[in-house]
Amino acid sequence: MLVYVPYFFTGGTMSKSHLFCPVYNYVDKIIVQSEKVIIKFTNPVIKRKLVPLGSPKADNMIWLEEQKPTLPEGWAEIIKNRKVVFYNTSISSLLMYGKK
Repeated sequence: MLVYVPYFFTGGTMSKSHLFCPVYNYVDKIIVQSEKVIIKFTNPVIKRKLVPLGSPKADNMIWLEEQKPTLPEGWAEIIKNRKVVFYNTSISSLLMYGKK
């Protein structure tokens, strides 16, 4: 069985380009974020392959927030009391804005 788990996750909606990915024709199951996403798909063959299990990427972020892993050695001294922000880029941002 070949299962496709998209790398991306969305705020609840999907762009049209993600509704017709060629990979969908070759896999047995497609993991999607929610039932809400399934509604967007119109192809009945693809729709039968959809399984709303969430996003492993988002689920891991939530788990890490709840578990609060310890900082790597030396980081606490570097960070001190400053606010630290994690900026996650996507391939579309890199393609659209390049070096900016």
